[in-house]
Amino acid sequence: MTDKNLALRKAVNFAIANNEIEGHKFTEEEKADLEKIACGEMTFEELKEKTDRKFAQYQIDHPGWFASKDKPSNFEVEHQDPLCYIGTHVLINKVDTTDYQKLQEFERLQTVARQGQLIINPVKGNLGLKHLLEIHGHLFQDVYDWAGQVRTCYLSKPGTNFCYPQHINSAANEIFIQLKKDNYFQGLDFDKFSEKVGALWGDINHLHPFREGNGRSTREFLREVALNANYELNLDGIDPAYMVYASRESIGGNNKELTRIIKGHITSIDFEF
Repeated sequence: MTDKNLALRKAVNFAIANNEIEGHKFTEEEKADLEKIACGEMTFEELKEKTDRKFAQYQIDHPGWFASKDKPSNFEVEHQDPLCYIGTHVLINKVDTTDYQKLQEFERLQTVARQGQLIINPVKGNLGLKHLLEIHGHLFQDVYDWAGQVRTCYLSKPGTNFCYPQHINSAANEIFIQLKKDNYFQGLDFDKFSEKVGALWGDINHLHPFREGNGRSTREFLREVALNANYELNLDGIDPAYMVYASRESIGGNNKELTRIIKGHITSIDFEF
């Protein structure tokens, strides 16, 4: 296998796994297209173009799946989430679908392509908040207008409260200053590196700086942290249910499960201790 083919295979595998951890399931046709990319027979850009054509046809064939242009602004509806279509929990998106399943389809196809691009050509940054924002902006640029922006709304999940929006920037400043003080975990042995990354993962998980897409953006950020420290992170075979459990544990201050995931999914890259 050539270096280029190996790089494509790794890009496809990471991109698929990063979505599957979120519970996204790829169809057989989508898997076939991704296999073509891994074999160099198709590009991530061509996959994006195919997705755009598919949704353009959906709008013709199934107009009921998309927003009506004559509806009032959801800012006019009391208690309505301003980031969602009126009367739904579907986030307003660039393809303008109000169907949750179609949004999931559009999101997984666009982000799997954008993730693949980042493996081949990562965001250039200093591993701080701005770097994380740029990763999110790249991954979700085709899906949401607010891609790459810190959320301004309160966010919680059952049994979990994330950082209040007014504290995100100050909390992030503490997290990333400490990462810099720790020299971005360079030179650490396997166990210490895993513990440090597990703790960083927990901190960013509690921060939850985005309205949607936190998990995928954080894992790409951690991949780049690992690469900078001469480690390679893969996500193959991580059970989505276990990922949810580990994330919830981290909110309560227990990062052992996230550390365990890191330990099972990193390898050193020609690193001498």
